[in-house]
Amino acid sequence: MKTVIITRKKQLANALLPYWIIPAQAVEQQPTHFQTLKQVRLDATGHPRPTLNPESLAEIGAPVRNGETVTLTLPDGVRQIYAVTMDGLLSNPAALTDGETEYRFTVTTKGGFVRPPHPILKAEQEGSA
Repeated sequence: MKTVIITRKKQLANALLPYWIIPAQAVEQQPTHFQTLKQVRLDATGHPRPTLNPESLAEIGAPVRNGETVTLTLPDGVRQIYAVTMDGLLSNPAALTDGETEYRFTVTTKGGFVRPPHPILKAEQEGSA
């Protein structure tokens, strides 16, 4: 089993909306439910058009709210994770390399004016707080 510790940096953009941490397998099994920043389709107000039902995210992932840290235990077969918005907008993939048992990531939010707000996953360096 792998332990993944994820801290969502406290930011104003998307502050009230949780992101969900999901395994790459969920994206591979239902690719039409998720979109990258390059694929995103916007509505007339400039917001991403939802591609999934937010309730379904609870079945495949774990929520992380603004300023919150969550600890997940994932099977050894999980090689990558994503953060995803309730509209199905994916972050960059975060690799879970072989041989490690604990991983630490920070989720930040980019965009908000020209581009839709979207999550970014970044690995924390060893020894950083």
